[in-house]
Amino acid sequence: MIKLARILQIDAKKVELHMEKDSSCADCKSGCSDGFLSFLFPKSTVIFVNKSSDPDVNTHLDDVRGFFSQGYQQGDIVGMKFSENQLFRLALVLYGLPIISIVFFMMVFYYLFTSLHLNSDLGGITGLLLGLVISKIVLKLNQSKFKPRVEFFK
Repeated sequence: MIKLARILQIDAKKVELHMEKDSSCADCKSGCSDGFLSFLFPKSTVIFVNKSSDPDVNTHLDDVRGFFSQGYQQGDIVGMKFSENQLFRLALVLYGLPIISIVFFMMVFYYLFTSLHLNSDLGGITGLLLGLVISKIVLKLNQSKFKPRVEFFK
C-alpha cells in the first residue's frame, strides 16, 4: 500500500506529515486502506515520524533509513510504502479477532444457557454481544502498540 503525505514541519527529532486525503493508494483501486490507516493513526491526518532514533520521542512511525536527513523541506510531498506482510497481519488482527471472539463466546454462552435450562438463543445473542465488546476493548487497548515499518520515498 502506498500513500502520499505532505511535510508540514521538520525539526531535529521529528517530522510532521499530513496525509493527503485526495490521493488513493497508488498500487490499488479498492480503497480498503483507509480502515487500516484509521486504526494505525486514529482521529488524525497528521502523522509524526521519529527522525532521531530516540526511543523517548513519541511518534507514529520511525525513520529507520534516515530518509528525512537528506535535506527535505516543508511543503515537499513524500510517499509512504507499507509492506504487504504487515497489512496482512493487521487484517488478521482487525477482522480475525472479532470473528473468533464472537464465534467462541456465542458457542460458550449457547451451551451454558442450555445446560442451565435457560433460553439457548438468548445465550447465543449474549455471547455475540460479549464477543463484540471484548474484541473492541482488546483492539482499543492494543492500538498504540502497532507501529508499522514504512519505507519513505520521493
